[in-house]
Order: sequence, then C-alpha cells, then structure tokens
Amino acid sequence: MLFRKRFKKNMQLTLDPNQFCTVWEAQNYECAYKFTITTQAIHYNLFFQNGVFLGQPLPNGGLLYPFSKNPIKKGSRAQKRKIVSAKVICLSNQFVFKIKWGINDFTLHDRDGRDYLVGASGVIYAKLDPTDDQSPNKFYRSLLSQFDSSKMTTEAVCNYLKEAFENEIGDAIEKTLANYPIMLGDLTALTPSQKLEISDITAERVHGIFDHFGCTIDMVASRNSFLGGLSIRPSNLVKPRDK
Repeated sequence: MLFRKRFKKNMQLTLDPNQFCTVWEAQNYECAYKFTITTQAIHYNLFFQNGVFLGQPLPNGGLLYPFSKNPIKKGSRAQKRKIVSAKVICLSNQFVFKIKWGINDFTLHDRDGRDYLVGASGVIYAKLDPTDDQSPNKFYRSLLSQFDSSKMTTEAVCNYLKEAFENEIGDAIEKTLANYPIMLGDLTALTPSQKLEISDITAERVHGIFDHFGCTIDMVASRNSFLGGLSIRPSNLVKPRDK
C-alpha cells in the first residue's frame, strides 16, 4: 500500500503569542527522510523517537531531523525505516502562571481552649523549573498530555495547579499557626510583620508542591502576594445561618 508523504519541506515550529504549547508528530511513512523542523531558542523543544524521550537536542534552536539517528544531522533512508514515529513538543519558556487561590474558613483549636476560624487567600506565581532539564518533559507528561495541549490555555493550567495547591495550603497554614509563638487570640488583628512572617514560613512548607508537574513557585515574585489575605477570628462571632 502506498502512502503519500505529507511532510517534505522544512517546517517552522512556532507558538502564537498567547499559546505556550504545540505538538508535531508523524509516522515515518508520512515524511521524507530529509524533512526538517526549525526550532526556536525561546522555546523548550522536547524530542521523542519511537515513543522514547530523547531530551532537547537543540536547546538553542536550529534544524532538527526527526527521522535521523542523530537528530541534528541529516540521516539516511535506512535510518528512517528504523524510526517508526517521531514527535516534537514545543513549550514556551516565557510563561509565568499567575494562580489566584483562596480557602474558606476552617476551624483551629488553640492553646487557650478556644476555637478560631481561619480563612486565607493569595496569589502565587509558578513557572517551569529552569534548574531542572527534565522540567518541561515532566510538565507535558503529567499535565498537558492529558488534554489537547495545543488548545490548553494558561487559565486552564492555572486552575489545574490551583486545585493541587489549595489541597495543601490549608494544612500548611494550620501547621504554621500551631507552631507560631503567638496564640491565635492575639493574632485577630495581624500586624504586617506578623502576616509576612506567617506567609514566609507557610511558603517554605509548600514550595515543592508542584515538583511533580515540573513547576516551581517563584518565591521572589510571590513573596508579597503569597498570603494576600489572612483572617483569624473567634468562632463564636459567627452568626448562625437562617433556617
């Protein structure tokens, strides 16, 4: 059976301004053995052959030969026959995810024997970990591969990461306040320095929450917004709901 080659000439692999991921993949019969892809230095360009992740052969961009044994050099027809499939995933390295989070009141029992209601909210900034060469692959494999990654918006990614974060942040705040030297009754009117200190301690507890996704919290960018809102008040001040 004869197949028509779809990819013969060079392809420019780029991202639209509001896009952060695109995926190109093909079988060997769909491409000429001399077919090339031009990648950009401003992107993470993940390369796969026969379903195996082979890293980023061209971290600074350039010509990629998807069906060559050495993807940065032109291969032969014989090499192409041994490579059944190839895939290139292009991820923007310019994105920082702005994640707005918030948790409803939860009850803490303090050392004075009283119950207090604690609520919190804030904004964190997350990005692919620039110190981890595997970070873009983790991000694609653990998150983007579950969806149509070419249509995945930053808002959708933020919402996904937000759910993971909010599941942990409540426990982290509880541990911070339980070990804080000042009792909750004396924190109902937080000073700016107390709030910042509680924020910094809590941030340290959750700074690795996105490791599984290949992301890291930008602590410098997030410091002043990480714990934007924190309220602590005696639970007996809460009015009962009308029946």
